[in-house]
Amino acid sequence: MMELGATVCLPSAPKCLSCPLRCECLAFEEKTMEDYPTPQKKKPTEKVSVTTALIHKNGFYLLAKRNGKKHLQSMWEFPRFGLEIGVGIKQQKVFPIIHHSIMNQRFYVTPILYCYQKGEPKKNDIYVDYQWIKPGELKNFPTSSLNHKICSIIS
Repeated sequence: MMELGATVCLPSAPKCLSCPLRCECLAFEEKTMEDYPTPQKKKPTEKVSVTTALIHKNGFYLLAKRNGKKHLQSMWEFPRFGLEIGVGIKQQKVFPIIHHSIMNQRFYVTPILYCYQKGEPKKNDIYVDYQWIKPGELKNFPTSSLNHKICSIIS
């Protein structure tokens, strides 16, 4: 039945004359074939602006593990700028915006390179763990494709 829907009962150009079920089809009988399937309403696109902190220390970059709440549960990412993580940093370079889409969300990510100055990363409401990694080690951590895009600018 699914193959029939995929090959004969097409939304834009139904092939009713070659359909083995046309004698029983109410849409064919009532000449309303173009009304089916009813299109689903799309969610509105949400634009999300994010600044990511690429904090480096002796060739290593700080990676943060998200808590088990909300989206991206227990995934690793470069820390979001503006979250208090307890380290002193000095801005070095602002990279061009990276565009990334997840379903109905359009992310506009500004990666900023920072040089580590002092302190130890602290747990907070969002991050429960931290690791200093070399860019090539990101593949060993559960993370989103967005972080791989970000990592490509420092590799």
